[in-house]
Parts: sequence; C-alpha cells; structure tokens
Amino acid sequence: MGILATITETVYFIAETFNPFWFIPGWFRSWITYAFSTLGMLGSFLALFLYRNQNSLLYHPEVPGIPKDPRENPERYRNPGEWNMPYEDVIVKAEDQTELHGWLIKQPDSAAAPTIVFFQENAGNMGLRLPNMYELWRRLSVNIFMVSYRGYGRSQGVPTEEGLKMDADAVLKYVSTLKQVDPKKIVILGRSLGGAVGIHITSMYPEKVKGLIVENSFTSIADMVDVLMPFLAIFKGLILRIGWKSIESIKDITTPILFISGARDELVPPSQMRKLYDAAVSCSLPSWFWSLVLTLLALQQTSIHRTWYIVPDGGHNDTCMRNPREYCEKVKEWMQKIGL
Repeated sequence: MGILATITETVYFIAETFNPFWFIPGWFRSWITYAFSTLGMLGSFLALFLYRNQNSLLYHPEVPGIPKDPRENPERYRNPGEWNMPYEDVIVKAEDQTELHGWLIKQPDSAAAPTIVFFQENAGNMGLRLPNMYELWRRLSVNIFMVSYRGYGRSQGVPTEEGLKMDADAVLKYVSTLKQVDPKKIVILGRSLGGAVGIHITSMYPEKVKGLIVENSFTSIADMVDVLMPFLAIFKGLILRIGWKSIESIKDITTPILFISGARDELVPPSQMRKLYDAAVSCSLPSWFWSLVLTLLALQQTSIHRTWYIVPDGGHNDTCMRNPREYCEKVKEWMQKIGL
C-alpha cells in the first residue's frame, strides 16, 4: 500500500496545500480539489494493480485461440519429428528445481556440428517456432536446443525475471555437458524477450558462448514502458519491478554478436536494437580503437565483435521468415566469420 499512499498524498498535497486554484470561488475550488483527489485515488489503484500484476501483464505463456501445450497444436507444430528432424524430449531442472521442457534437435553427426540454443519470443508455446527452426537446421547444419521458459508450454512454474534467468543458466550448463554436443560450438539465439535472456546469460558465461544472435529485442523494460504506456512513464520508478536491462548487460559482453533487426517492427522500435548495437561497440576494445578503425579503415561492418543485419520488410514476429534463405545465409556468413 506504500505506492498507493504516496501517490494519493502527493496529489492531495498539491491540490490542497499549494492551492493552484486560489482565484476560483470556494465552492468550486472544493469541487476541483475533490475531483483531483478522486483522480489521484483512481490513478493510485491503477498503479497498485500494475505493481502487483506486472509479471502477468508482461509474460504471455498462453495466447487466445492457441493451446499452451505444444502437444495440442495443429499438425506440424507439435514436435520437431513432424518436420523429420531427429530430436529428444528433454527435462532440465533449474536451480530452484523447476522442471523445464525442451527439445534437442540433432544433426546426424551432432558432436561435430555447432549448436544453437534458442530462447523464444514472449507469447505462445515453442512449437509455433518450428518452421524457423527447420530452416536453420537444414540450411546451417546445426543442432538446436529449444526450451520452454517456466510457466510456458509443458514447463513448471510461473514466469518472472529472476526465474527466466535461472532457466537460462540451467539450460546453458545442461547443453554444455551433453556428449552429443561440442561445448566449444554453442551459439545463443534470442528473439524479442529471448534477446534479453540471451544477453543476460552470455554476459554471465562468455566462456561458454561462441557467439550471440540478438533479434528484435529491447534495451530495457523501462524503455518499453515509455513506448507502450507513456502515461505511466513518470511513475515507472515507483511501479516497475522488472528490469531486463540489456543496454547495461551488453556492455560486459566480449563474445561476437549478430544483431538482426526488422525495419518494420511494430512492437519494439528498431532504434532500440540500434542502441544495443552501439552499446556493444565498446565491449571488446577501447572506444578510441573503434574510432580509429572507423575513420581510417572503414571496417565497421566487418568487425568480428558486432555485425548488423537489417531486414527491410521484417516485422516483430516475422523477420526470420520474410526471406528464410537470405536470413540463413546471413547467419551462416557470420558463423563462418567467428570460426564455426
């Protein structure tokens, strides 16, 4: 109730003590004071609702009209076997013993192939991503490990920022110990919310990640509040408990990063992806070095540390499927550049 009391008392204090309507007749002034107090109360209740329910407002394990469990999806969206991809059903336990459901999709010679660990977008179950995973699997000859965050699909638990970070920690450690996988050839692909998850876990374990791909992700939840709920921007310092401060975490990453941005992203402004890209430039080498390189050698786009790929007609959820062949070629070129 602290937030409720703070906002209500502030509004009442301004309306009553400072009395900005001193020149208005008393009876009307009292009515205005009452109106402001009522609005303050309504705003306070809204703020309290958002404070208590922000996890359920942010994370969307279920989408109207779409099953939560991938086994109930339409055909071709239920498991990788429906795409003729060899796979294993896997259960990974997070640090708090939450069980996470995943799919390990394998190449015939899996130990020799690179492995992509995929952290999905926010909404829906992981079966919905199978068409894109199939393109990556067949065009890049990679293994793929897909996982349902806690509370998503067949995984246990309730999604929170702390919980998803534990999930990523457990998944990366699990994949790194698999006999079917070369631990020196692990690439993380994070899309939208998954980009924030990928940035976090790569910043924590750079020695375990050969490369990071960030697609249509955001700088922080606070910055997304400014975009989606600008009327709450002034109160976000009091209300917001979720961080996902990728703009800060990415500065600690020395792992090569491929940024994939859909120019027509209707949810996350592409400018936020560009800010992530710009923030990453100072990670591996001093800024003066990059200035020298850019000025004298014009090698910005060939830096092994960061690579920028924009999809002109890419929206938030369909960037990877606008031109799957070109998309995979760009990823393949980048993987070759970093030694995979």
